[in-house]
Amino acid sequence: MSRHSIKGKPMKLRSAALLAVLTLCLSCATSKHSLRILQTTDIHGYYLGHEGRGEMPPNGGLERLASFIEENRKDGRNIMLLDSGDMWSGTLLSNSNEGKLGVEAFRALGYTAAAVGNHEFDYGAMDSTPEGDPLGALKARLSEANFPILAANLIDRSTGKPPEWPGLGRTLLVEQGGFKIGIIGLVTEETPLITFPYVGERLEFTDVTKVVKEEAPKLRAQGAELIFIVAHLGGECTEFEQMDDLSSCDQDSEAFKLARALEPGTVDALFGGHTHQRIAHRVNGTLILQSGQYSQYVSILDIERVAGKPVLHMRPHHLLTGKAEGVLAATVAQLLESAKGPIDEMRGRTLGIALLSPLKRNHSESSPVGNLICAWLKQMQPEAEICLVNSGGLRNNFPAGPLTYGALYDVLPFSNIAAMMYLKGSELKEMLIMSTTGGHGVLQTSGLFVTYDQSLDPCPTTDRNGDGKVDGRDRNRLVSATLANGKPIDPDRIYPIVTNSFIASGGDGYAPLINKIPAERIKISPMGIPFRDDIAEMLQKEKPHVDTANDSLIFQMRVKKIGKPFTGTCD
Repeated sequence: MSRHSIKGKPMKLRSAALLAVLTLCLSCATSKHSLRILQTTDIHGYYLGHEGRGEMPPNGGLERLASFIEENRKDGRNIMLLDSGDMWSGTLLSNSNEGKLGVEAFRALGYTAAAVGNHEFDYGAMDSTPEGDPLGALKARLSEANFPILAANLIDRSTGKPPEWPGLGRTLLVEQGGFKIGIIGLVTEETPLITFPYVGERLEFTDVTKVVKEEAPKLRAQGAELIFIVAHLGGECTEFEQMDDLSSCDQDSEAFKLARALEPGTVDALFGGHTHQRIAHRVNGTLILQSGQYSQYVSILDIERVAGKPVLHMRPHHLLTGKAEGVLAATVAQLLESAKGPIDEMRGRTLGIALLSPLKRNHSESSPVGNLICAWLKQMQPEAEICLVNSGGLRNNFPAGPLTYGALYDVLPFSNIAAMMYLKGSELKEMLIMSTTGGHGVLQTSGLFVTYDQSLDPCPTTDRNGDGKVDGRDRNRLVSATLANGKPIDPDRIYPIVTNSFIASGGDGYAPLINKIPAERIKISPMGIPFRDDIAEMLQKEKPHVDTANDSLIFQMRVKKIGKPFTGTCD
């Protein structure tokens, strides 16, 4: 059993010597003074995992997670379950109920706490009613959870104080397995840049380092002998063999910068998310664990008491695979099955065309998936000379074979509608500079050829995009940008551009640019339907031929990167 508290008072930080990372004491596994932490992140509504869709083998899913939890609880092992955000938005199964099914599944699994993710804001008002509270769906999900969802760096702009929403917390104090643990929740500071503008208009996402330095001493004063951060911010590493070998890691990522900014001993472990990567490393004395995406892996952290002191052991990531068995797995399966029936019928609807080969997406260059989506958007908007679509809005690959609504939904799960922008060439070029900074994925395009150099302007010194701070999003790495016919972009000419409502509203960090453009040059239909459904209707009606084996337009490299990426730090 565990006990929770959310209040704290300041005290001195305890010495880092109280924490050591030692060889795992297997004989202690069933001790009353032992605890295993299992962490998930960026599930994005993939409650069923990847059941053989696309190129991925069957793995993951909440049923397999339930089975793994029960397996770990054998012999009396204490288990704490944490999640680092982006829990719900991303699949038809979850989006059809605005994440309610996910909350019910998380409750059944017994999560101790979770962090707010940027995609927790996706659903807007309850039932997508335009006149409702644009944060209504999130508030409803928070109130339904029986576990706290945390964001200590979240401030309501109307009050200057943390939002007083049922189910939302800042920190948590929990006693479990013989340990008293303080947990600080964080959400990435870039949330206003990568969500719809109403989020940043209503909420401030404050400095995560400052918040941790304020909250950790309060939790220590309350008796916490260990401090964890559960955060929707992360990093990227490609090697996991040695936890102190950071040579394969992005040193300038949010999680690594936060760990380096803290005095050793301030925090014992940081459970990250947001970047969809796996991490199992130690930075400046803090263990950083991140379990990837889509309920495929879990991160594992064991805690034992040795000579009266807590000792942490970071274990390899565990791939959730095999048959799901046990009472808890059956409970979760029954819960998911109750919602799955009508969704299966919708997912299986064929759209009248077939793809002869799989098509993949790419965040750092143009991709066949992006090229095809842009081709369809331009087909629906013949006026458009150029198409721009954010890579982050393309969430899956296209499998080969007859195209189904489910496969299209997996690629385009967000409810963005088609939009038109009429940009001057100078504005378009600035947008291309912003899209190639490396701060986020590039814009997928049609009607343009773009080249950028990953080595250019690694540590900018001016606030180029006007967001109030200087960071990687202010880089200028653009080498060239021409029209599809090879002609230069005319800085004074107006170009008709088809895109989606997220980009046209200033999402993904484009608000500083979009907000300067006269409103009459941005056209977003207030009554529009998701452009995913526009595409589905067009395909079923026109059944266009798509030669994915030979069509050069689909495989054309329209956005190309050169140079080696920056791997240093800009502290």
